[in-house]
Order: sequence, then C-alpha cells, then structure tokens
Amino acid sequence: MRPLRQTEPVHAMRTRSLSHGLPLGWVRAEREAPTSPRLAYVLYVKYVVVNSAYAIFYMPRPEIYPVKKVIGFDQEMLDAIDEWRRRQTPIPTVSDAIRRLIEIGLKSKSKPKSPT
Repeated sequence: MRPLRQTEPVHAMRTRSLSHGLPLGWVRAEREAPTSPRLAYVLYVKYVVVNSAYAIFYMPRPEIYPVKKVIGFDQEMLDAIDEWRRRQTPIPTVSDAIRRLIEIGLKSKSKPKSPT
C-alpha cells in the first residue's frame, strides 16, 4: 500500500494521534487509519475499572441462608425469644436466635405433646 500524499483529493481527512497531537497522515474513507497504542490502553483501563466497580458494588454476596421464609409471631413468643437472646453470649441477632431455637427444638429427643 503506497503512502498518501498531500496532493490527494479534498475528501481526504487529516488525522492526529490521540497521544501526542502529531499528524499521522492523510486518510481516505476506504483506507485504515493507524490508531494510537495509548487508546487501546485507555480503553482497557476503563474496562477494568468499570468491571471492578460493578463487581464490588453491584454483585450480590453469596448467601449463607438462600431460602427465605416469612413466619408470624405473637408478642409473647417474641418476648420469649428476646429473653433467650439476652442470656446468650454474645447476643445473637433475632434471626440467628430463631434459627438456633429451631435447631435446639429439632434436636431434642422428647416427642411433642399430641393435641387431644
């Protein structure tokens, strides 16, 4: 491919390097223009920064308890759970307290009273 000269047609465009502002040459629409290596680096850095920020701020953390259930409590039961929590060291959250109490209940050997 021969280099373009400044005597090329008027529709030819003059391009400039993104890195230094130095002219690269005359370019017509059907020819490829050389690009700056700095452009590729800048685009790569932007890609890395955006993907890292997305991973940090928008990706959910892995869940310890992926299945969620909604259950209702009366005030007496909530007071009993809070009382049990106060006796524990360190004090667990309400959710952890309910999980532990359910585990304790499931592990107990005694059979529940049958309704009559």
